[in-house]
Amino acid sequence: MFRIAAVILLFLIFLPGISQDFHPGYSLQVGTNYYIDQELLQTTRTQSFEYSGDISLDVKFRLNMNLLKSIGDSTYLFSARYSKTELNYSSPGNGYAISRMKSDNSSLNAYLEGLEKINFNIWMTDRGKFTVITKLDSAISKLQHRTSIEPVKHENITGTLREAFGKNALVTLSANITHLYGDTKMLQLAQSDTIFINATPTKLSRSLYYQYINTETFRVQGIGIIEETNGTLNIDGAKLVTTMEGKHTFDLLCDTQSGWIIEGIMKQNLHQVSVVEGHDTLPDGLKIPTIVESEYNFAGGTIEKSE
Repeated sequence: MFRIAAVILLFLIFLPGISQDFHPGYSLQVGTNYYIDQELLQTTRTQSFEYSGDISLDVKFRLNMNLLKSIGDSTYLFSARYSKTELNYSSPGNGYAISRMKSDNSSLNAYLEGLEKINFNIWMTDRGKFTVITKLDSAISKLQHRTSIEPVKHENITGTLREAFGKNALVTLSANITHLYGDTKMLQLAQSDTIFINATPTKLSRSLYYQYINTETFRVQGIGIIEETNGTLNIDGAKLVTTMEGKHTFDLLCDTQSGWIIEGIMKQNLHQVSVVEGHDTLPDGLKIPTIVESEYNFAGGTIEKSE
């Protein structure tokens, strides 16, 4: 981490020709269709428990955000919807897998097609923080398969969709790549946000550094600390009391005029210890260490209405 910080500080010392008018922030145009593409590649490695093998998660989507209006000088209102959604989850240890790419998983395809038809609203501050997200989680819960499906399978799929694409997922997305600016004109910023890990609200503290490149692009780099958080998970009838903490690094390229992301990458490493309570075969108090490694790839821009 110290090596990364040193590299970032080196960039700050040798910034190429900083414009005196460079003040990073949003300047968005009403009626414009903005978008964010995200791909999450996540691997969970559990060092004990009755399961074996890594758990993998791959989530892809495009978040389409049409700017409806600017409210005062500090709030943007978007009409939003998903497209290009993919969800692949595999847990070999318990024999569970879900994937849009599998031809025999037509039920997931139907739910994702329904997800892409949901229109919802996002309120975003001029600093990039999503403050209100409406009509999304309730609409996901109401998704139905075109044929009959077992209630347990229905709950599993809609629950997974809420976790991957719902309100909490977008709050985390905002903390990662849209909430980038403050009211300072300095080229660095200390910031705190809330993200969600396994449905548990977790505090993220970041240091952001801005590097002016030219009149078209600038870079936002930095490091973040996921502060120690306690939560509870229920798996196979067992209660797992978890403690987790971690760190992440990010490197984003943004548009100088609008402040919108062009492309970027974020890597996150999370260490978690779970303590078993009430399992049928495992003893109470058993500690289960887990490492979760996540890589996010982002792209963004604007699209014409005809696209």
